Formats: sequence, structure tokens, C-alpha cells
Amino acid sequence: MCYYPSNKLIELNPTQIFVYGTIWTAVWGAIVWFTKDRISTKRDEAKQRRAAQCARDDRKRDFLGFMAEWRMMVIRANPRRLGEDLSQRIEAFSREQTKIRSDFPAGEVRNGFDGVVKSLSSLGKSEVTEAQGNTEVGQIKFTTAIDAVINFVEAN
Repeated sequence: MCYYPSNKLIELNPTQIFVYGTIWTAVWGAIVWFTKDRISTKRDEAKQRRAAQCARDDRKRDFLGFMAEWRMMVIRANPRRLGEDLSQRIEAFSREQTKIRSDFPAGEVRNGFDGVVKSLSSLGKSEVTEAQGNTEVGQIKFTTAIDAVINFVEAN
């Protein structure tokens, strides 16, 4: 039995109670289901964004580690022997930079990354072993190019 504001008593038989109850349950069930689905979809999207950001950070950290290791090797190596394994190092650098390249947005930033990568990749054996008196010009050029890549990646 239900009371309405006019204080009229409405009598419902069991079939009507069942039908109205079923409709009421279906409406609220649909509302809850759509709300729950919307909330879980947003939660999943947020998880995916966080996972993608973590993956970008991991790739960046790995690349910077590779570059720091290479820079240390260049600093510690005999400057006149830097060109001996240069082609293998450039190949390894090329592999590593392709892993991180897509993390930079297309346009000006990616073009800047491509520019610093090209400046490092284009160094030749004669350039990295160049010396003028006691100054190892090639080693300085090499570390400057490596530093440019590291600084660019850290800044972006």
C-alpha cells in the first residue's frame, strides 16, 4: 500500500507490485551499471596514461644511462684511439635513439632531437681523434656532442 500527498490509499494487487518492483529495479540497475561502467572506464584510462608515462620515463632513464656510460668511456679513453670502435658505438647509439625518438612530440621538439642526434652521428673517425698540440680537439667535440644530446633529452 502506498500513500500519496492527497492521502488517497492506492491498493495494488501482487502482479502490479511485481511489475512495478521489476521496473523500479531495472531502472536503478541500469543507472548503477552505467555509472559503474563510466567510473571503471575512466579509472582504466588513468592507469593506461600512468603506465605510458612510466614507460617513457624508463626509456628516457635507460637512454641517459647509455649516454652517460658512453661519455665516461670517451673521457677515460686514449683520445688518439677514440675512432677505433666509433662505428660500433654509433650503431649502438642509433639503436638507442630510435627507442626514445617517438617519445618526443612531432614538430619542433622532434626536429631538435633529430638535429642533436645527427650532429653526434655525423662525427667521423678523423674528427674524434683530431688534436692540436696538447689539446685533444676531437675528444672535446665528441663530449660536446654527447652533452648536447644528454641536455636535450633531460630538458624535454
